Amino acid sequence: MTLRKISILVLAALAALSSCGKDTPENNDIINPNGSDRFIPLILTKSQQEITSNINGFGYDMFRSISSKDSEQNVFVSPYSASLALSLLWAGAEGNTSDQIGNMLGFGGMEKTEMIGYYSRLSDSFAKADSKTLLEVANALWLDKKIHVKDSFKSTARKDFASDIFTVDFTNDSPRIVKDLNAWCDDKTHGCIPKILDEIDPNTAFLIANALYFKSSWQIKFDKTEKGKFTTISSNKVNVSMMTSEGNRYEYSSDDTFRKLSVPYGNGTFVMDIYLPVKEGAEAFKEAVQKLDKSEIASLDKKSREVEAFLKVPEFKFEYETSLIDTFKSLGMTDAFVPFLCDLSGVCDESTYVSLIKQKTYIDVNIKGTEAAAVTVIGNELATAGPPAKEKIEFIVDRPFIFSIKEVSTGAVLFIGQKLS
Repeated sequence: MTLRKISILVLAALAALSSCGKDTPENNDIINPNGSDRFIPLILTKSQQEITSNINGFGYDMFRSISSKDSEQNVFVSPYSASLALSLLWAGAEGNTSDQIGNMLGFGGMEKTEMIGYYSRLSDSFAKADSKTLLEVANALWLDKKIHVKDSFKSTARKDFASDIFTVDFTNDSPRIVKDLNAWCDDKTHGCIPKILDEIDPNTAFLIANALYFKSSWQIKFDKTEKGKFTTISSNKVNVSMMTSEGNRYEYSSDDTFRKLSVPYGNGTFVMDIYLPVKEGAEAFKEAVQKLDKSEIASLDKKSREVEAFLKVPEFKFEYETSLIDTFKSLGMTDAFVPFLCDLSGVCDESTYVSLIKQKTYIDVNIKGTEAAAVTVIGNELATAGPPAKEKIEFIVDRPFIFSIKEVSTGAVLFIGQKLS
């Protein structure tokens, strides 16, 4: 009987804005000597701007789908992590499988070399963007010695994704490889994600890991924390610790659906956008979520202005995990999950299909900064073997809201979530 082999594509696109188990740096700390002391916008080509808009659109689609499924609980996902993992899979996909993944991500009609160049430019630029923000990217590829992985795919992983490549024996040495993998992730994420997998099937064919580490503090220091009340999605009032800021300037916009305020990190390259629905209540929140797409975001961005705000935001921390297969099927990626219909012939000689896509995340927001992490796992199974502000506002976040972490000049969304309780 032919053995069924499993290949797992892991994207530990992990972000941490404060080092796990250590204090977040103070506002004047330089933690990235290669970074800029001031905000310098990243200028994208027209094509790259369109790619970013489309990837963000994918991210909002992904979030809306998951939010509707988990409408009663806190949600936190990383579209950036998911898109990176899928992009590496897309690099080895052919035919309809390639078209469906590319169209879902917004790469339709685009050359794969252009996509690779886009991610390479963003990663390099983000790493040097801010002396008070540390962004580290690492990639690694573990290949089972029995699998016939294409030289072209290995070359793409090595040259374009800067991956270390290891040849291993999953059949006879799986426990040690699990230990090495987890140690690699622990090291690359500065202890934020000490373990990704408990075990690896001895029949695993290959494994790809990408780690993204992000560390920063608030640009505008919060004045204090104080006890407050937060109204949950189920209308219960719970005690929370509220971060407060008074008399400081923030970018703000609003329409009939959302009030949006941006809280910057470091030199302002990265921000947390907070979306507070105008209408209160569970049903109103759900309706607002379904209106959150790239058109709504673009509209709010155009209305952005500087205001002087009395701001209250709760400190919060939670973990979240979800399977993304149904989400991606609903967004048009279908063939990849069907044996013999999936075409990943650009990866290896064997016929494979995707059997697992899972994401696990972690978020910790406190008075000094933010800590966030995401791990995306894709499993592939072998089918056969400005001027002073004049406007003053109150922005009190004491009920369910949506939040995202993004890079300002490009608008690239790293994380997006909802806080309901």
